Amino acid sequence: MTTSGQDELLALLQEEYLPKIYGFARMKLSSAHDADDLAGEITLQLVRHIRRGGGIENMNAFVWRVSNNMFFKYLRRKKHGNTEYLTELVPSDEDVEAELTAKEDVAAIRRELALLDEKYRRCVILCYFDGKTCEQIADIIGKPAGTVKWWLHEAKKFIKEGMLTMREFVE
Repeated sequence: MTTSGQDELLALLQEEYLPKIYGFARMKLSSAHDADDLAGEITLQLVRHIRRGGGIENMNAFVWRVSNNMFFKYLRRKKHGNTEYLTELVPSDEDVEAELTAKEDVAAIRRELALLDEKYRRCVILCYFDGKTCEQIADIIGKPAGTVKWWLHEAKKFIKEGMLTMREFVE
């Protein structure tokens, strides 16, 4: 599923289904606190599925299937005296922090790649994104393989310097 498709599903979830999910939880549970928890966990499950790229053919049916499954899971756990029925679904702070750091690093590399001179950028893209060897790149751009290797080395150096400079500037 594309990122735009995920964004569309998340927008639909937020605009159309969040109030209905909360209403479902309030209807099923007498305690407002428990209903809030259940609605939050249903929403979390839906968002995680969408973000993983899971296909959804019928959003309405999918939302209510997840809602019912989470409600019955709540009832089973409550029956057995386990009130911490949903804690394993919440990602740890380390997971969230690692994911955000990785996204920031990818954005910084993309920024630095965009700032490279055209000859360096073309070599980097051909080598690291298209999987071409230095000899293949040399044939494509009409330069010796030694020049391509040197340009790749210089490009890595420029990208590293740019990322370090930006981090120091931000700090």
